[in-house]
Amino acid sequence: MLDTMLSRVKLNRKDCYITNVLKHRPPQNKFSIYYEGTGKNKKPTQELLQARSDLRSELSLIKPKVIVCLGSEALKALTEYSSIEKWRGSPIESPLGLIIPTYHPAYILRVYSWRAVTELDLRKALRFTKEPYVKPKYDFIISPSFQQVVDFLTAPPKTMSFDIETIGQHTRCLGFAWSPTNAFCIPFIKNRTEHYWSLEEEREILRLLYEYFKNPLLLKIAQNYPFDTMVMAEDFGFIFAGLWMDTMIAAHTCYSEMPKGLDFLASIYTDIPYWSDYSATSDEETFIYNCFDNVSTFQIAFALKRELESLKLTDFYHNHCQPVMLALAKAGHRGVLIDLDKRNELCKKCNAEKVDIEKKIESIAGQPVNPNSPKQVKDFLYTTLRLRPITHRKTHAVTTNEEALMMIRARDQMYAPIIDLFLHYRELTKLIGTFLTSETKSNGRLPTSYNATGTVNGRISSSKTIFGLGGNLQQVPRGEFRRLFISPPGYTFVKIDLSQAEARAVAWIARITGLIFKFCQPGFDVHKWNASLIWSKAEEDITPAERQMSKSVVHGANYLVGPRTASILSGVSYSTAKIALERYKKAMPELTIWHENVKTEVSRTRMLRTKLGRLRVFMDRLDDSTFKSAVAFEPQSLVGDIINLAFARLTVSLQGIGFPCLQVHDEIVSEVKDEHLLEACKIIKRDCEVPINFPGISLPLTIPFDMKIGKNWFDLKGVKL
Repeated sequence: MLDTMLSRVKLNRKDCYITNVLKHRPPQNKFSIYYEGTGKNKKPTQELLQARSDLRSELSLIKPKVIVCLGSEALKALTEYSSIEKWRGSPIESPLGLIIPTYHPAYILRVYSWRAVTELDLRKALRFTKEPYVKPKYDFIISPSFQQVVDFLTAPPKTMSFDIETIGQHTRCLGFAWSPTNAFCIPFIKNRTEHYWSLEEEREILRLLYEYFKNPLLLKIAQNYPFDTMVMAEDFGFIFAGLWMDTMIAAHTCYSEMPKGLDFLASIYTDIPYWSDYSATSDEETFIYNCFDNVSTFQIAFALKRELESLKLTDFYHNHCQPVMLALAKAGHRGVLIDLDKRNELCKKCNAEKVDIEKKIESIAGQPVNPNSPKQVKDFLYTTLRLRPITHRKTHAVTTNEEALMMIRARDQMYAPIIDLFLHYRELTKLIGTFLTSETKSNGRLPTSYNATGTVNGRISSSKTIFGLGGNLQQVPRGEFRRLFISPPGYTFVKIDLSQAEARAVAWIARITGLIFKFCQPGFDVHKWNASLIWSKAEEDITPAERQMSKSVVHGANYLVGPRTASILSGVSYSTAKIALERYKKAMPELTIWHENVKTEVSRTRMLRTKLGRLRVFMDRLDDSTFKSAVAFEPQSLVGDIINLAFARLTVSLQGIGFPCLQVHDEIVSEVKDEHLLEACKIIKRDCEVPINFPGISLPLTIPFDMKIGKNWFDLKGVKL
């Protein structure tokens, strides 16, 4: 692995001196024997200390231009640092020469996706052999006078990065950078509780900042823009405009599989040494840290600008990714109104249902079994019932997680009743903990934090806000629970739900001509049609259960899922799932051609790009798992981007009459004024039905949707325009 990486970065092994901390292999390959004690008391043995000393003497004789520390043991031997995760890629000056830490090749063999990052570190090391590292001289202003702040904000540079540090839920300081080395930090809190400025001074500073942030001509750069702006909006009431780049979103646009944290991006795109080890109790250290955050964000932004241009992603970032992020941030912060009385009633009902389930489980099992206790469920299933254990796919440990229970249900169907009780109990527990007890804002609205970088395919995720309010709205279950989400007086919900979206996307992407024409027929039900193919029955004879099973099997067949997983998804036996998959693939030969084309393209370039312009670079080994991800990428990404782009458009086009307030999978729920309901419905139809042309296919892909209106998210009536 080391030889391969050196070769790829054009480093000749003959030009490298390679040595080890220890010159012999530890017994049983366990390096831990060279440490005494545990935890914080863990110390190197005398033998290891001597080996480190010998290594330093060895290197002082060699006089290397650059030292690459492969792994934490090499880092600890030559520096005072121990965490390779923190210091990887960071230039460290030492008496022995410049040090660049990176991952050990043995680690890359286990976690292959880090290979590209390690090669970037090796390229950096090679660069410093030709261009000696010179530590930058920074010009940081961390304790400005009031007049300095006024002068700075009266005529601010046109393009700046900004970043805040918080204490509790409040802004401790706000910093700016306008060059790779210049930063200006404006404190607001000192000694953790005291105001930094007088009341009149702070009022004037906030007035100038208000004017700065609302000015669209002054270009702003941020790392995780929604976080900083949400805190300052709550703290100071600022209005924001003029975002030029969010480095987190831009990095995700380029390389969705890589981390997006500031420390990581700085290690890739800058030569700034790691700076995040500081004392948060110290005002001075915090303000300096804030300045480093800003100059690194500034440098990263311009490096990512070049990266976006190189990957032909500039337009996609500015016209899609950034508007989607801004729209989601606005909606998540606003939240959705909750019927708190009904929520309390439902919470009591769910708790009572849990008690009832506990009694049923005890009656069936002959003993109490807590479904939320992995140990008790494991003992009951694998010891008492002597069922064949299911192991976790990655850890290979015996498990009773949801997937394992679904597998047992499909395999040992006589135990389906008690498995269903376990699953339902866990679902109720999750429902209570995630939604029925989550904290709302003072106005009764449930907020969320939408994460536009939540998945590698461009789909979003969500979670509680930075203030601990709300929850993950992506996991809101269907059904009567959605009655809790209500529109305020004078407003109505308008919901659109994309129809058979991924199945349609696959038909166009895989060029399944017969299926494309069928999709263009009104009322065509792809899942019922597929079920008729799989079970050799007329469509009118297909039962709802057969249709649902077909839906799961088809999803699996489209994305290279095997019989085992299809069995879990559909809840049928392995043999039944296997037969269904074989029949479906035989009826859709174009699928196999598409799968092979995807494999060929990823093997050749490690890249795939969707019709809307989203790019994914595959970093991991080119194995079955990667090819499955690759096949799923374009349909899932295309549908996700269609729904996200519609959300961003509606945020603009509904201004004054409403706004989109929920984005959950293939649904958008908008809150619109009653007197503008018809107008809003027409706007929503216009913005959500977007035709996408595929070369060689005469019919564009236009994913239709069902539109419904109502006063809550469950009781909705269909609308036809």
